[in-house]
Amino acid sequence: MRHVMQSRKTRLVAGGASAAILAIVGTGAFAYYSDSSFEKNAKASTVPAISITDVDAPQNLVPGGPEKNIVVHLKNNSGDTQNVGQVNVKIRDDFSSQGNNTLLACTPADFEITQGPAAGALATGLEYDVTAKIKMLNRNHNQDNCKGVNIPLVVSFV
Repeated sequence: MRHVMQSRKTRLVAGGASAAILAIVGTGAFAYYSDSSFEKNAKASTVPAISITDVDAPQNLVPGGPEKNIVVHLKNNSGDTQNVGQVNVKIRDDFSSQGNNTLLACTPADFEITQGPAAGALATGLEYDVTAKIKMLNRNHNQDNCKGVNIPLVVSFV
């Protein structure tokens, strides 16, 4: 009887081991052939969250005169609060006006711009003004080519 019992144990152990191997192999095959990932593309909005609605540019700048305000008007068009960092105002790099060829051209070097503070957090629908300052420098040459010239301002923000 003892021999039969060992044989029965051996068959039970062997049968259990076979079932375990089949279970492992079966699970491996299932995992190998199953698709466990899915991709879908999200799309960002084409509507800018923050827009520049207007820029108030100063008039009548004169050499050595006082600083004048450049006011940049921003608006949050999104449905959430948006953070806006530094608002930068500069004169377009390629600006040059030389109505009188006997004098030096009027260029960005004739002006100085002081940037305003960062805008910060703008609530939904909020309009916010950032003020930079511009002045015309009193250079050591005739600046008549700057008289009555439109100075192209470029505004950007991060």
